[in-house]
Amino acid sequence: MVYKSLRYAIAVTFTVCSSNYLANDLLAIMKYAVTVFAALLLVGVSAFPFSNYNDVELNELDRDIIEFYELIPLDKLQEVVDDHYDDPELHKSLKYLTTDRFHNLMYAVEDLPEFQKYVLYLQEAGYNMIRDLKLTHEILGMKDYVPPNSTTENFMVERKKGGGLNGYIDDLMKILPTEEIRALHEKKVKESPAFAKYKAALSAPEFEEINIALFSQKPVIRLLVIANIHGVNFIKINIFKQKVLGFFD
Repeated sequence: MVYKSLRYAIAVTFTVCSSNYLANDLLAIMKYAVTVFAALLLVGVSAFPFSNYNDVELNELDRDIIEFYELIPLDKLQEVVDDHYDDPELHKSLKYLTTDRFHNLMYAVEDLPEFQKYVLYLQEAGYNMIRDLKLTHEILGMKDYVPPNSTTENFMVERKKGGGLNGYIDDLMKILPTEEIRALHEKKVKESPAFAKYKAALSAPEFEEINIALFSQKPVIRLLVIANIHGVNFIKINIFKQKVLGFFD
């Protein structure tokens, strides 16, 4: 299970990092595998250019999203990784995600009709949520994800810098090139039908209703609270993902 997670992390490392020494030094690759694994958790599968990875096919929205993440300066990203790769609290949080306790919380949420409606809505909006969930299940060593049938109808606890995944996210947010992201966001809304459709779907009243229904469910609340206790703040992760795509500064 852990090796399977590292396999994905290493694949991402080779794809995203252009530094030659990473490709030549196995120890360096393993050093960054954990933080890249964390990055995969943060940004989702769509943000990584897996075009040469047989299990993943990219759509137009995937390619739009990749362009946003390519704006993140690699030199500053390198500094953040260096600061956090050996953080024991970060390792502890990521290890928790591979446990049966966390998996059972996820299964309870995924069984909810409200979650299934959430997945199908994003799928229809052009974001391949089903693919992300399938790969996430494999990365975390969970049972295979079963997509819903198409007819299926305050947790923000701040931690100090260096405090695990939350500190990692905080530092990543600081290096985001907000002006470039804003410019690319405006360009994509005008020029990319896939991105424009996705933005319209996220701002639609129907999606707000879906979110309210989903996040009022006890299994979801339990997942958010318990995961946050273990240093995995899904609210903050979602905020980071939206900031990278320019949905808010």
